[in-house]
Amino acid sequence: SSHRLADALYDAPSAGSHNAPKSSRNALNEDCAALPETPAVKLSRQKHSAAVRAHVEKYIGAPQPLFSADDTFTPSSEYSNIEILHVAPTPSRPFHTLVTCGMGDRPMSAPGEEIRYAELVVTLPADWPISELDDFDGDYNWPLQWLQILAQLPHEHDTWLGRGHTVPNGEPAEAFAENTEQCCMILLPPLSIAREFRHLQ
Repeated sequence: SSHRLADALYDAPSAGSHNAPKSSRNALNEDCAALPETPAVKLSRQKHSAAVRAHVEKYIGAPQPLFSADDTFTPSSEYSNIEILHVAPTPSRPFHTLVTCGMGDRPMSAPGEEIRYAELVVTLPADWPISELDDFDGDYNWPLQWLQILAQLPHEHDTWLGRGHTVPNGEPAEAFAENTEQCCMILLPPLSIAREFRHLQ
């Protein structure tokens, strides 16, 4: 299968966008319950995780787990096994890079020839307080929180995310945190990374 990796960038809401609940630890379906993981499913996820990690290391740099699949900003469900990988800034890439690992474990409900498997990428300024990303109540955790929300959204709601899709923070959209006016995500190809990174076979 082919996986596509897309940037989660910030923009204003647009017509026809997906609507996501307001940013919070309970942003997704609170009624979902965790399902047991069979050995076959676990092995499949391990292979997927290894492939994503190798791909990230090849094109960006050695990733470190920033947020494990056991931690979550959203209620536990069968779709909450999303790990966030972190590649620290370097002289050639002077910004933090965060990559989801687990969104592509299963296909999205995409129409026609649209990509059904995907992971998400976001970049943050080098001076972003990365150590505060796991602070559930902090003002700097919203990029991490929204990577989880977006990675779970297609599977929780039987839909898909693709190039140009926007997801606002509520309706009407509200700022992600008190320290930003940004209120919506738009998905685009990862322009800061080599084109070969966009597909993982």
